[in-house]
Amino acid sequence: TLGIYAKTDGIQVRLIAHGNNASQVRDENEKQIKEKLAPYVWGIDDDTLEAIIGRVLSSRGMSLATMEEFSGGLLGYTITDSPLSAQFYRGGIVVNSELPLIGLGIPATMIQNNGAVTGEMAEAMAASIKEKFSTDFGLSITGIYHDRGQSSQTDIAYIGIADGNGTKSWQQQFMLNRDDSRERAAIAALFRLRERLIEMKLMDYVK
Repeated sequence: TLGIYAKTDGIQVRLIAHGNNASQVRDENEKQIKEKLAPYVWGIDDDTLEAIIGRVLSSRGMSLATMEEFSGGLLGYTITDSPLSAQFYRGGIVVNSELPLIGLGIPATMIQNNGAVTGEMAEAMAASIKEKFSTDFGLSITGIYHDRGQSSQTDIAYIGIADGNGTKSWQQQFMLNRDDSRERAAIAALFRLRERLIEMKLMDYVK
């Protein structure tokens, strides 16, 4: 039996096998599913994104810091759910106005852009926190919420990553509500960090 469930951090595929050769049937089908869905499979069983990333960074003696302007600290909260967080996560900063951003080295001209947010700003935030905390990776989230009352506008967030190879950013769009947008932004940031680690050949796809 194959069950498919929509979860906040992706689609969960559950295999149940019965009979004398149940384990063999389950293992063979699991292998086929992984082959067909790679590179989209990011974990198995009770894996979490933060735990997977934590294992990779801690095993390599690498460090991470975060700066959040959209997700209200939820990214840092999620990362500290990893039992290894003390080994790789040096901490984070949550900002909610222009003044602390300017104090952290984000150019005022970039911030005072008629309320707009950009990937460039997310990259500047990631680079700033990487430098301030002397880490291997800086991870950031910035964005803007839209009033759902009279429009169908989506919330827009940008995720930034800074590392030894430079900076990179991605745009994310969310539809439901503010709480959902914050949660999805934090999860998306971890997914992007995972992608970056794979690009840098620091980890591999699930096989």
